[in-house]
Amino acid sequence: MRDSTAPVSVIIPCLNAAKTLPAAIHSVLSQTARDRGLVIDDKSTDHSAAVAAAFDPRVRVLMNPSRGPGRARRLGVEQARGEYIAFVDADDTVESTSTRSSSPCSTAAIRTRWCTPARWPLA
Repeated sequence: MRDSTAPVSVIIPCLNAAKTLPAAIHSVLSQTARDRGLVIDDKSTDHSAAVAAAFDPRVRVLMNPSRGPGRARRLGVEQARGEYIAFVDADDTVESTSTRSSSPCSTAAIRTRWCTPARWPLA
């Protein structure tokens, strides 16, 4: 189900990223009050999932048991609720205004991998 109040769902796949994940999540949440973070933990052996779960309700944590970053991203796309989807790696950050334009895709940060309307079907 898409959430029209959350224009961008930012998917953050992670594996053993407890040290870098807080900066990535914080940079996503600092975009707008309506953007959402979706952390996909790929069976980390550190406390990455707990770190992500400690953030506010705009962050959801999903488990992707050792299936790799590609499957983690796909799971994130399937579970995203925003109108747009963007990807950020767990060791990256997003510029503070990258999703604030009228079209989030038009100013996606350099480190954001991809941004597209979520309504487009996946191939």
